[in-house]
Parts: sequence; structure tokens; C-alpha cells
Amino acid sequence: MNRKVDFITDRVFNFCLSDVVDRQVDELIGLCKGVIADRVITESEAKYILKWLENNKESLNMYPNNIIYDRLSVMFADGVLDEEEKKDLLNLLADITGERVDSDYSLHNLSARLPYTNPLPEIEYEGRVFCFTGQLASMPRSKAAKIVEQKGGIFKKDFSKQVNYLVVGIISNPNWKHSTHGRKIEKALTYINNEGLDIKIIPEEHWIRFI
Repeated sequence: MNRKVDFITDRVFNFCLSDVVDRQVDELIGLCKGVIADRVITESEAKYILKWLENNKESLNMYPNNIIYDRLSVMFADGVLDEEEKKDLLNLLADITGERVDSDYSLHNLSARLPYTNPLPEIEYEGRVFCFTGQLASMPRSKAAKIVEQKGGIFKKDFSKQVNYLVVGIISNPNWKHSTHGRKIEKALTYINNEGLDIKIIPEEHWIRFI
């Protein structure tokens, strides 16, 4: 009986923690968008983001919170944020949120600039597992799945640790869990950063070059 109670308690705790982490990720994305709205980032704004992350540790192992926290920790190791670091941070936050820092024009319907595998890899098909996320601009996903299978690859609808390539559609999905990315991308980055798995995250246009 006690084991059953403990199991239920653990499930409830994990569910609540997941909800907290999701909320913190969304809050940070919103915070970053606000900070870079004027295309300038100050040292006090950067310190505020770092302090916010330190006060919301539950999400520090999740993208993009982990990336921003690590970068800010390095930048403030000497206690100051110089002009080059401000520029670097501005570009990082713009990449993560999908905001543009060189123009007032914003491509709201395009995917945020995600941390794709760098450099983009050669794509091999034989025995490799492919998963897609977001909406493909070039073709229906069913056709993409057939192409993968015809070339000797394995198409998987759901993301798992066995995936070798996660292809991100150029058109963002309005149903993504967070405004800049979805669960598949979140899981891939978690496996890459926390478990060292060799999962390639590639944009649709790069995948098309290897069809």
C-alpha cells in the first residue's frame, strides 16, 4: 500500500515539476524578447537575467535556459560585461528567440534560429533514424517519410534517443510547446547536452540538399 502511495506521490511531484520547468522556459523566452526589443542590452539587464536564472534553478538543465546561464556565467566571471560580450549576448538571445537585431522587420512565421548542429553534417541514410518537427515548406511530411525510407533510412513519427537526425521544418509549428521550439527539439537538446548523444539537428533546407 505504501509503495502505491509513494508511486502516486512521485508521479504528482514529477508532473508538477514539469509544469514549473515549462513555465520557467516560457518566462525566460519572454524576458529575453523584452530585453532585446530595443536592440541594445545593458550590463544591468544581463545581470538581471542571470539573477533570474539563479532563482529559477529547476529549469537550468533545459534549453534555452542552460545555454543562456552558461554563457552569462562565463561572461560575468570577471565581474563585468564589456562591449564585445554585450554584442555576443544580444546575438545569442536573438538567435534563441528568433528576433532580428538588424531590422524592425520580424519574420513571425519562420522558425526561430535554433542551435543547429555546427557545422552542418553530411547526411547518411542507410540504417539512420530520421524524425521531423515543424511544418515542412518543401513537401508534406508523408512524402518526406517515403523519401527517407526509399533511401534506406528509418522514419519515426515520435522522437526518441535512437534518432540520428532531427529535421526542423522552415515554418514554425503554432502548436510548439514554447514559442521558439517544441518538445522534440527540447528533448534532442537535453539528450545532447546532458547525455552526450550524437543527435544531429538540421534545418529542412540542408536535408533537401541530400535527397
